[in-house]
Amino acid sequence: MWTLTYSVNGRRHVEFVPNDLVPQLAPLSEEGRDYRDALHEILTLNAQLVTLWRRQQSETKKKQTTMRRWAPR
Repeated sequence: MWTLTYSVNGRRHVEFVPNDLVPQLAPLSEEGRDYRDALHEILTLNAQLVTLWRRQQSETKKKQTTMRRWAPR
């Protein structure tokens, strides 16, 4: 007997899976894991891009402020 554990809205659910269904459900479970891992990678890349964008915006503002301060009048 196998168990399938998952969460919905913060509540954990456990389903018991008979041994004869395991070969049919195993590939689906693996595909779900692959999808989750790919989604996690995309979200991580997006977070890194936001961080880089914010740094770039901050540096641009610093350069503009410095250029205005020392520009001849």
